[in-house]
Amino acid sequence: MWVTPVMQEYIIRNWNKYLVVDGMFKRMVDTLPDLSTDYLIHQNEVLQGQLEASASDLKQAKQDAANALAENKELKSANELTQQGLMEAVDYLSSQLTPASTTTGTDSTATSSAAPSSSAASES
Repeated sequence: MWVTPVMQEYIIRNWNKYLVVDGMFKRMVDTLPDLSTDYLIHQNEVLQGQLEASASDLKQAKQDAANALAENKELKSANELTQQGLMEAVDYLSSQLTPASTTTGTDSTATSSAAPSSSAASES
């Protein structure tokens, strides 16, 4: 009797559910897997199809990841340009506000010079 390694594994696992009839293994229960060559070839084809589908999905996922990385690089460069533009705008606005801040400085000195007279009034 010729037994493939796959058949041998099934038979060893379920030894009490097979009978040897006319030199062939027969299933005693219909829920056990079929050990015929056609069934095993069919199972192999099914698994091969599943592997090919998984490989296709993996290839698509890699492509999606590469696209996402490229988009991320573009967004980073756009963000850097925006930040650079904002810093230039802040510098420009700061240079425009400099004369206005000097006038406020004279007002603050006037307030500070008035402060000692008010403190002198509070002492008396």
